[in-house]
Amino acid sequence: LTMTALFNVVANKEGREEGYRFTRSIFQGYAKYTIPAMYDVDNLRKCEGDLFTNYKEYNIAMFKANQDYHVKEIKDEPDCLTIVVDKCLSVEIANALKCPEVGMLGCDHDLAGYPVIEDKVNSEFRRLHTIAKGDDVCDFMFFKKGTCPFDASKSK
Repeated sequence: LTMTALFNVVANKEGREEGYRFTRSIFQGYAKYTIPAMYDVDNLRKCEGDLFTNYKEYNIAMFKANQDYHVKEIKDEPDCLTIVVDKCLSVEIANALKCPEVGMLGCDHDLAGYPVIEDKVNSEFRRLHTIAKGDDVCDFMFFKKGTCPFDASKSK
């Protein structure tokens, strides 16, 4: 709701595009702190076993526990974990408030935050589809470092 208020203040004065640009810069700015904190990367690195496997298991548990998303499918392969979400509460709330741009902020947060931890968790993050940006699903793909077939610029 805070981001919706900030978006609306700027959008009413400078236009919706500027409102989105402004709030996106906030989300992307603090993503470099929130993603590492959310994953407790330093402690995750201390766990026994393969780091990438532990990171995948953490993601599976986190997505299953988060009621803001509906997990449609989890595909766990040796070099890639794909989590497909077909419902995003952030997007639903933003759309209900007639601020679909605000629904895209979580996507922007991920694209700025996951690269910060990629080297530390031996992973590369990609997402080719997002609900907020017009797709039916969001696909969170966590590839073992060096195995990702997709260019980062294709991520939404």
